[in-house]
Amino acid sequence: MGCWISDYYLYVGDRKEMGILAEKKTAMWIFSQIRNSNRDPGLLHYLTGNKVAFRVFPFAEKEVRKTGIEFIHKNPLTLNIDEHTIQLGNPEDSSQAAVISTPYVDFITAYRKQSLDTIQRQPYYHFMLDISTGKEEMISEYKERIRTLIAKNFIGQSPHKISLINAYTKTFEMNDDWEEQLAAQRFEGGFYLERAMKEALIVHHKKKELYYPVFVVLTDNMYEAVLDKDFADLRFSFPEGDQFYHLQEDGTLAAHSLIKNPQFADTTTANPSFRKTVIPYPNQENPLGFLPNDGQGSFVLREEKFRLSPDEIKPKEWNTALNIAGKRRVHQLYPQLAEKEWLSSIRSSFLSRILNPSTAYIVVETEAQKEMLFQKQKQVLNGNKSLDLGEDMNRMSEPGFWLLLLLFGAFLLWQKGAVVKSMFKQHHSG
Repeated sequence: MGCWISDYYLYVGDRKEMGILAEKKTAMWIFSQIRNSNRDPGLLHYLTGNKVAFRVFPFAEKEVRKTGIEFIHKNPLTLNIDEHTIQLGNPEDSSQAAVISTPYVDFITAYRKQSLDTIQRQPYYHFMLDISTGKEEMISEYKERIRTLIAKNFIGQSPHKISLINAYTKTFEMNDDWEEQLAAQRFEGGFYLERAMKEALIVHHKKKELYYPVFVVLTDNMYEAVLDKDFADLRFSFPEGDQFYHLQEDGTLAAHSLIKNPQFADTTTANPSFRKTVIPYPNQENPLGFLPNDGQGSFVLREEKFRLSPDEIKPKEWNTALNIAGKRRVHQLYPQLAEKEWLSSIRSSFLSRILNPSTAYIVVETEAQKEMLFQKQKQVLNGNKSLDLGEDMNRMSEPGFWLLLLLFGAFLLWQKGAVVKSMFKQHHSG
């Protein structure tokens, strides 16, 4: 957290080719086209959360290639690249102990979090019931499993919630007539668990309560759930941890992860623990948010919705990158704004030269490939007067004053199991 990608290059033969910052879908389409002709593309883009895909193609047998990424950050942090770990900055450095603020976002450093108060919020069960086609016969089973789990008293007699899920979602407080409400539902359509859980996480986060949900899924087949993506983009909304549970036929809770392959169980545990602490920021009485007590930096929105004008966006400036990350969070909490402000998200990336989930860095070898990239992007963005791309888009500049971070050699790329030598550099914005 608090680290962003601000440049990229790839050596093509002996020539250092700087990357081009482009609209993400355009860059991925061009990468696919060039791969088919066995030329020299490199591609860098976000997957989910803070996970970045990094691809270089092609490789000859035993070939070594050299590439570089620039990271912009203020505080010490650790990066995980493939199976390797890189430490940026000195973790013992306490010089950045204060909260770093912009008009829209507060960044709370890892060092600062150590001095803040922690609390244990009260957990409650949020049962997610599969009422898709053919599940009518599960009604009695659902009731029995829920009653048995609550009787085990893992989290006390909290005010629990129930969501009944098929193509739609109906959520209500678990009161005395919950069994009658379940029996009265129509069982039809599919089990759209991903959408229901995403909506529940967003609603919960906005409330900023001293309670938090423990999601418990009831279905006879988790693999039938529509659950294609993880929830890493919403990681800030579950600071107590990323586990949710499938309540199985034998009454045990199979643990799943919200951030990694959520459809597949990690372990089965009969006695889960719900004692993790979080940090109410700036205080428990009027929290802007609850931060994970994880030893890493975090940020919260000072403004739940805000506009970021072009005049506020500076190239390769850390505060600008923080504001852009804050704007991304606004889009996560208000998905209807994400589509409406898609062009402004791309424009912010181009103006700042900071990679975001709407863009990608791509290296191409020839002028013809660059022209193909430019023309394809014009098609994608055609007719949108709010975004002035210019003729050359935002070609990444040759590096100026960069501090050499590390010559990082021989790490394994997933493409063809090839070995790449990478040079990673860090840029401190002060």
